[in-house]
Amino acid sequence: VIFQYMHGSPDSAGLYWIVPIIGLPVIVGCTLDYDSYLVARIFEFRSSGMDTTASVINGLQDTASVITIAGCIMTVAFGSMLFSSVPAIQQVGFVLVTCSLLDTFLVRS
Repeated sequence: VIFQYMHGSPDSAGLYWIVPIIGLPVIVGCTLDYDSYLVARIFEFRSSGMDTTASVINGLQDTASVITIAGCIMTVAFGSMLFSSVPAIQQVGFVLVTCSLLDTFLVRS
């Protein structure tokens, strides 16, 4: 819907086929990286003798600022792709920025 009327040409309208192929692995990789960091902190607290609930709460508190800052940096980096003159790169940038923002502020908060 967002890219339906892009650049006014019927040939360039719509989503390019390469966008999901590039976007999905990058977003999954970033999310798994955040998850492994969070789970490692939870594991450390659990190994130190805390119960599961306290470990999860402390792990979330310890990693929240780092994950949020990393998500903001990734959003800025992916946002640079929006200024490209190539429509496929703009679309990949839009997908990556949107997913980074959703993951950082909705999933991780």
